[in-house]
Amino acid sequence: MRIVIAVLLMLFVASCSHTRTFEEAYAEGFYMESINLLAADIEEKGSARFKQNDASQLRDLVNKVMLKYETDLSNYKSTDYDNRIEAYGKLLEMSRRLSNRFYSQEVSFFLDKYTSSKLQENIAKIYYEEGNLIVGNNGESYKSKAVFYRKGFEVYNYKDIEKLYKLYKTKYMQTTARELYDAGKLYAKQGDYQLAAILFENVIRVYKPLGKYKDSEKLARYYNKLERTNSAKEMYSNAEKIASSNSSHSQYRKAAEEYSSAAKVYRPYGQYRDAESKASDYMRKGKVRVYCRSSECESILSSVIRQYNYAELDSNADVYIDVSSSVDYSDRDGSVTNDSKTERDQTFNVKTETLKNKLTLTTDIRVSGLMSYSNSFKIEKTSSQINYSYSGDVPSGYYDHSEGNLKDQYQLSNEARSEQESELRNEFSRIFSEIERL
Repeated sequence: MRIVIAVLLMLFVASCSHTRTFEEAYAEGFYMESINLLAADIEEKGSARFKQNDASQLRDLVNKVMLKYETDLSNYKSTDYDNRIEAYGKLLEMSRRLSNRFYSQEVSFFLDKYTSSKLQENIAKIYYEEGNLIVGNNGESYKSKAVFYRKGFEVYNYKDIEKLYKLYKTKYMQTTARELYDAGKLYAKQGDYQLAAILFENVIRVYKPLGKYKDSEKLARYYNKLERTNSAKEMYSNAEKIASSNSSHSQYRKAAEEYSSAAKVYRPYGQYRDAESKASDYMRKGKVRVYCRSSECESILSSVIRQYNYAELDSNADVYIDVSSSVDYSDRDGSVTNDSKTERDQTFNVKTETLKNKLTLTTDIRVSGLMSYSNSFKIEKTSSQINYSYSGDVPSGYYDHSEGNLKDQYQLSNEARSEQESELRNEFSRIFSEIERL
């Protein structure tokens, strides 16, 4: 078994240290990787150690890869634009990788046939053909033509490709601006002011390189303001209905949200009526005043209430929380036993003293005012300790010792109070869930 594991480990280490070869890359169809691997290997050796075998391998690989892409190009249809561009792109990548190297002369058959300039021209020509193929009759078609001419121009300045790119880019902006402007007018007429404003804003964005398009800026602002005015008016009206239909705290908060939304949507153009002040007023009216009349919960409530924006501490409260607790402590359950033992002809006495205590903390919660709620829970804490003492003819290995830990009343009380605080926080979470509905 150990031999098998050792063999597997050796194989694993060997696989981790294996260097990928250009033959492997070529066999898997990664032709450019194979070129890069062989070229990198030759460059690592340097010109001084560049042998005839290296040159032969390089010529053979470059020739095979070149023929592969030439075959692809001969099989592609003239309309297979993407595939043709990809093939010429691979040849261009090869040309750049193999040019200006100490071994470049060995692959001159490829570099002379496929110069970078000629390959770039071929790629630009294909983009040129794609651009010419599209019939321009609207903004989108002009944009497509401009995109193809731009891609070609970025590779090579073929014929009048730069001029055509600029021409159709301008036509795209002019035509699209006109189309968006007309659509904006139509939607404004139909009463969709929001979409109209968006369309006029798009006119501004599209036409910006050429300047300003008609009165698009004025119309964008006009319909944006009109849409915001209508939205604010509707929200304000909803707020008034909510505020007048119900006087509950939760309804007041809903009214405050509507007033706040009205103020927010209109803010780019100033204040909408008294929406902001009413939002503040109704948010204040919507807050439920809570007060704890017991010192045991005062600090906890002050901490918890910060999580709820619909409630606030106030002695003149809508909801009162009363918490009371009682403590019962007992340490009378202990016992003492005395035993006599004989071991190895030695007789001795064993005194076993068991000490126990228990503290029970009972907590009562009562909620009054706008809501009613009551609950009670108990927390018990106990501890114990056993003391062993020996007397008489005590054999070796026996010594007085204790097991356990008897805590005093103060320690048990602290543990119970800590757990009580956690339970009270859970209780307050339930109480505030109900308060939110008031």
